[in-house]
Amino acid sequence: MPPNKGNKPSGTETPSFQNEPQTLKTFFLSAGEISGDAHASELIGELRKMGRCDFVGLGGKHMFDAGLRSAFGDVSTLSTVGFIESLRFIGKKVRLLRNSVEYLKNTPPDAVILVDNQGFNILLGREAKKLGIPVFYYLPPTVSVWAEWNAPKVVDISDHLICNIRADADIYGRLTENVFYPGHPTIDKIAKFKSGSGFLKKIGLNPDMPAVSIFPGSRHQELKKLLGIMLDTAKILIEDRGYQVLLSLSHAKFRDFIERAMRARKLDGKIVLVEDDPYSVMHASSVNIMASGTATLESVLMRRPPVICYRISPVSFAIAKRLVKKQMIGLPNIFLDEKVFPELLQRDCNPKKIADTVSGLISPAPDLHALLERSYDSVREIVGEPGVSSRVARYILERV
Repeated sequence: MPPNKGNKPSGTETPSFQNEPQTLKTFFLSAGEISGDAHASELIGELRKMGRCDFVGLGGKHMFDAGLRSAFGDVSTLSTVGFIESLRFIGKKVRLLRNSVEYLKNTPPDAVILVDNQGFNILLGREAKKLGIPVFYYLPPTVSVWAEWNAPKVVDISDHLICNIRADADIYGRLTENVFYPGHPTIDKIAKFKSGSGFLKKIGLNPDMPAVSIFPGSRHQELKKLLGIMLDTAKILIEDRGYQVLLSLSHAKFRDFIERAMRARKLDGKIVLVEDDPYSVMHASSVNIMASGTATLESVLMRRPPVICYRISPVSFAIAKRLVKKQMIGLPNIFLDEKVFPELLQRDCNPKKIADTVSGLISPAPDLHALLERSYDSVREIVGEPGVSSRVARYILERV
C-alpha cells in the first residue's frame, strides 16, 4: 500500500485475522541499540496480544523481558554513531551477522523484522531476502535527513517499510507501494508514563531548586566523547550556578565507567545517578543535556527542552556533512524542520557553552518561552496519536 497521505496515521481498522483460526507465527527481530530495543519490545507486546507468535533474534533487556529468545546475548550496546567509530565493533558484528544468517537458514521464520540500526540490518535484510524470507523494516534509515541516495538500497532489501517520519515515507513511497506511516512509537511510551509526585525529594534533592539532567547516550563512543564534557558541565552548574544535577544511566554495563569518571572529577555524591527510570529524570528536570537520539524527542514530548550534544571524530564528521541533507541532527528539530532546540556540535559541544545554554533555557526570555511552547505543541501533533505499536503489529500480521 502507498504511504498514508492524510494528517492522521493509518492502520486503525479492525484486522480480519483476529476472527480467524490462528497458527503460530515466528518472527526474527533485529534491534542493535537501546532505543530500538525499547521500540521493538513494545511491538513484541502488541504482536503477542493479537496472535500466536514466537520471537527470536537480536536485542537487549527490554526485548528479552517482552519475550524474545536469543542465543546471541545482549547486543543493544554494540551500536555506533559515525564511520571511524564503527570499526571498534566490526569483528563482533561480522560474527553476529554470520551466526544470524546461519540461524535463518536452519530455522527460517515467517518474517524478519529489522528495527533501525541500518549498518547491520541492511546486510541482514539482504541475506534474508536471498533466503526468501519476508522482510519488514521498522524505523528504516532517515533518508529525508541524510543519504537519500540510500533509499533504493533499503527498498531492495525490504518487502515492507514502516516509517516513523512522514518525509521518509514520502521518499520511499516514490520507489515502492509497500510503505506504511503509523506515527512515531515514542508517543506510546510517553502516553503510558505517569509522573510520580515528589521524585526529586525521593532521590534526596530539593524540589524547590532547579534540576538539570545528563543523558550521555547509550553507545560506547557517545560515552567516550560526551561523558567527560557533560560531567565538566555539571561541575560548572553545581559549583558556580547552584543547580542540582541528575545523570540517567542507560545500561547497567556503563555504571563502573561513569562512576570512575565522576570520582576523577570529585563529583561523586554531588550528582545523583538514576538507573532504569529515564522518564522520571527527564520530567523532574528543567533542562535535559542529551546525546542526539530518540531521548531528545522524548524530552520535547514531556515539554522539557533538550540541549542536544554531538561529538564524533573529525573524519566521521567531515563525511557526515557531505551526506546530510538538512543541517540538523536533533529529532525534534528535524520534525519541525527548524532548529528550535539547541544543537551543540563538535567544538561547540564544550562545558562553558553547554552550561550557558542550560542557564538560558532555565530562565528563558518571553519570546523564547513562547517559541518553546509552540514547538512542544507542534512536535506532539506531528508524532501522531498513541497506538503506534499496535498499528504496526496489525500491519505486519495482516501480511504474514
